Amino acid sequence: MKPLAFVPPAIALIIGGVWTGFQRRSIARLDQQSLLLEKSIANARAAAQSEETASTSLSDRGSRTTGQVIDWKKIAMQVSTLNERSVVGDLRALMRLREQVSAMTDQELLTALDEIAALDLPKENRTAVENMIGAQLAEKAPEAFLTRFFNRMDSGNDPIGWQLSRALAAWAKDDPAATMRWLDRQIAAGAFDTKSLDGKNRARFEFEGTLVAALLSSDATAAKDRIAGLPPEHRAEALRYTRKSSMDAVATAYAAIVREQLPLAEQANALAEAAPSASANDYGKVTDYMNRIAATSSEREACVEETGARTIQQLSYERDVKQEDIDLLRAWTAKEAPATMDRTTGKALASTLREDDSARFTQMAELALRYHESGGGDDLLFPLLDHWVAEQNPDTAKKLAARISDEKRRKKILRKFK
Repeated sequence: MKPLAFVPPAIALIIGGVWTGFQRRSIARLDQQSLLLEKSIANARAAAQSEETASTSLSDRGSRTTGQVIDWKKIAMQVSTLNERSVVGDLRALMRLREQVSAMTDQELLTALDEIAALDLPKENRTAVENMIGAQLAEKAPEAFLTRFFNRMDSGNDPIGWQLSRALAAWAKDDPAATMRWLDRQIAAGAFDTKSLDGKNRARFEFEGTLVAALLSSDATAAKDRIAGLPPEHRAEALRYTRKSSMDAVATAYAAIVREQLPLAEQANALAEAAPSASANDYGKVTDYMNRIAATSSEREACVEETGARTIQQLSYERDVKQEDIDLLRAWTAKEAPATMDRTTGKALASTLREDDSARFTQMAELALRYHESGGGDDLLFPLLDHWVAEQNPDTAKKLAARISDEKRRKKILRKFK
C-alpha cells in the first residue's frame, strides 16, 4: 500500500475513483460494455425474484437456483482488451459503469469476487475487474473489504492496496472500537513485522495514522493513546497520514497531540503540513487554522512557508504563475509571518519547477530578481539555486547567484555552474 504523490486534479479524480486501470480506454467500447453490464445486473436481480429465466448477452455460463449468473469472465476480457485511445478527457462512460456496479449490494459484490477468483484469467484482466468490484465493496462493507484484501497492503500500484486505509477510515467512523481491536489483532499476529534496517513499516504508519484521523473527531484521548503507543521515532510518520484528512473540525485536538507526542524540532513541520489548502487569492483558511491552534511564531512561519509553496505549485498546474499571484502571497505573508517573507517567496517560486523546463526557470528567476532588486534578501534566491533544474540552466542560475550579498556563499554557489 503506497501513498499517492501529488498529482494534478484531473488525474487525481481518476485515481480517487480507482479507475487508474481504465485511463486509456475507448469511450465507444466502454459505452457498449456499460450497457451490457447494466443489463446483466438487472437480469441477475430479476432472476432472484422470479422463477422466470432472464436473458442477457453476458450470461452464458448457466444459472444458479436464483437465476442466471453475470459472466464476469467476459466482462473482464472486454474491459481489459479495449483499445488504447485516451479517455481522460471524457469520464462519462466510466462514471456510468461505476454507477451500475455501485447498484450491487455488498453480498452481490462479495459473490462476484468469489466468482472472479475461481476464473482462469490473465493477471491484467483479473486486476481490472477486481479493482472495479473492490472499490464499491470498500465503500459499502469496509470490514469485509479489509478482511478480504488485507494481504495486498504492500501490493505496489495496485488500486486495491490504495483502498485499504480508506476502508479502515470508513469502518472506524462507524465503529472505532471494533476497528481498533481488528488492527491490534493484525499487529499481534505479526502482519506488520518488517526486516528493514530502520524497523519501520510504512503500511503500519498508514493504518495507524488513518485510524487516529478517524478517532480525533470522536475520541481524542484514544487518538492520543494510539500515537503514544508507537515508538517515539515512529510517531511523526504515523501523524503524516493523519494530516491527510481534513483538519477543519479537529485542528485543536491534532495540535495537542503533536505538541505532546513529538519532539519540539518536529512540531512546526507537522502542524504546517496539516494546514488546509488555500487558493491563490484567499489564504484566509490558513489564517483561521493558525489562530485556532494558537500557533507560535515559529509554527506560523512554517505554516506560511508550506502554504505558499503548496498553493503556488497547485496554481502552476492550472496556468502560468504571474507576479500578481506572488504579490498576493507576499501581502499575506507580511501580515502573518513577516520574518519569512523572502524565504516563503523563494520556495513558492521554486515549487513551480518540474522536469527540464528552461522557460519556467527563466520566468521564476526574473521574478526573484525583481523582488530582490526592490529590497528582498538572499533567501529569495537560494530555493531556485538549490533546485536541480538550476543545473540544467547554468547561465540563468549564474545571474541569480551573482546577486548573493554574502561573498563566500556567492563564490561557492557560482562554482556549481561553471
